[in-house]
Amino acid sequence: MSSSHVDLVMAIFPNTRGFSYAVFEGALPVDWGMSDVPGVGRNETCIRRIVALIDRYKPDVLLLRDAAEARGQRVADLIRATAGLPMAPGVICIQVSRAQVKEAFGYLTRPTRHAIARAIAEHIPFFEPLVPPVRKIWNSEDRRMGLFDALALALTYLDDGFGAFTG
Repeated sequence: MSSSHVDLVMAIFPNTRGFSYAVFEGALPVDWGMSDVPGVGRNETCIRRIVALIDRYKPDVLLLRDAAEARGQRVADLIRATAGLPMAPGVICIQVSRAQVKEAFGYLTRPTRHAIARAIAEHIPFFEPLVPPVRKIWNSEDRRMGLFDALALALTYLDDGFGAFTG
């Protein structure tokens, strides 16, 4: 979709640690971050933080990962709760599937999450030092990978081939 009529796009990627987010104005990232939420009441705390971000940026489009693809019930519940938040009139909330992200990065030989993170860093060099190393099977996932997942959601939407999202 051409971003000429979309001012602000916010991508939120809930994960097992909390959530990561990226905010774009047109094709330029204006804010991003990772919010780790430990302990009991994680989803409630995440929702409060997400609402604060939405209130701060007032996005035109809110992008979330597809709840059906979440591995854990808590994360799926968080995605559904975020999608169900009351939004300002005209705000579009879209759940983006993994297949749509892979299609947007289809020019990569193997569009793995790490390859997509590397491609994002090449596209936006500021993120180069944040690309985590390739994960070894005996290690847990680097917390920075969630940031690249959020960036991938935003770039998938902003890619010209995905105008069908707005329906």
